[in-house]
Amino acid sequence: MWLGERTEISLHPYQLACLMLIVKKTRGSFELQGVQEKDLNSQLYSSIMQRLHIAKRLIKKSILLIQIRSCRQLKYAENDRQVLKNYNQSNSLAKGLQQRLKNLKNEIDDYNLRIKNMVQQEKDYWKQLEEIILKRTITTSKPTMNTNSTYITYTDKNNENAPPNELHSNKNKNKTRKKKKKVY
Repeated sequence: MWLGERTEISLHPYQLACLMLIVKKTRGSFELQGVQEKDLNSQLYSSIMQRLHIAKRLIKKSILLIQIRSCRQLKYAENDRQVLKNYNQSNSLAKGLQQRLKNLKNEIDDYNLRIKNMVQQEKDYWKQLEEIILKRTITTSKPTMNTNSTYITYTDKNNENAPPNELHSNKNKNKTRKKKKKVY
């Protein structure tokens, strides 16, 4: 009867199995002792059997409560495990995305550095080209002008101002303002 009074105490399944075995042996010992039928209908036997049935029900109830509690704990553990797994997956996904983002950032930085270097090379090229052009224009001298050139402003009849080799060929032509060619 002590099990009936102490329902708040849950027993381990092995303890409950041992109690069931004790109950079976106790009941079996009543049957095997050769108790007569009149004694089986007695008040003492009825109370003992009633206690045994109560003990059986309490044992089954305790086993059921333990199983329910174990199932709940297992479900909670599975839920916790699933939450932890999801958390780990989200962490690994987040870590993967962070790693990918870091890789992309590095690639973008590399491209920006390449572009910056190319622009700098282009600037250097144009600067060198300007320097080369400037050096060539400074070193190239301007053509010299002949300041001693003389101009014929008029001709007289006798062709006094005409050069000596042209005297015979240009007798009939009157020359006006002839400019000498420049020599470089």
